[in-house]
Amino acid sequence: MKQSSKRLVSLALALFFIIASLVILFDFIQPGYAALSDVKSQVAGEQAFLDSEQKAVTQAQTLLTTYNNQGAGGQNVALAMPATEDQAGALAQIYGIAQNSGLSIGTVGMSAPTILAKAPPVVAGTAPGAAQLTKPIGVLTFQVTASGNYASIKNFFTQIETNVRLFDLKNITVSPGVGTAKDFFSYTLTLTSYYQTK
Repeated sequence: MKQSSKRLVSLALALFFIIASLVILFDFIQPGYAALSDVKSQVAGEQAFLDSEQKAVTQAQTLLTTYNNQGAGGQNVALAMPATEDQAGALAQIYGIAQNSGLSIGTVGMSAPTILAKAPPVVAGTAPGAAQLTKPIGVLTFQVTASGNYASIKNFFTQIETNVRLFDLKNITVSPGVGTAKDFFSYTLTLTSYYQTK
């Protein structure tokens, strides 16, 4: 075979391999690469969704654990706002806080329990709304006379504020105390406490 024929055959073979590689590239590799890119993006999207769901589940479990560790869940609510008037418990807490803070209790008066808010009546044939499912809140009002120094009343306010049962200080009257001590006062306090009604 002549040299020119060999060149022609080698050029033809080279051209054949170039065309074959282009056919393989465009018919097999590019569609496969596009399909692989689609699968990768789908996997990345599903992984992001899984991560967000796992994060939400972890947050929910943390909140649930925190709630359960705070005194068996609803007990804290029942202590802060009892299901009944529990006048004796409220009085005991006022006396205990006063004693711990160094105040001397003179007299304690209590007004009749009142209802703070009433739920609207349920109309027959309608579904109850949020306002209708809310129980009214009862209020106990205490008038307390006490005596002690400034530090004692300050400690009393701090302990009332951080007490488990809710107490609001509605009114205070301060007058000089009887005796020779400069830092001795008489106090008249109006405190309110709350309870759940049935």
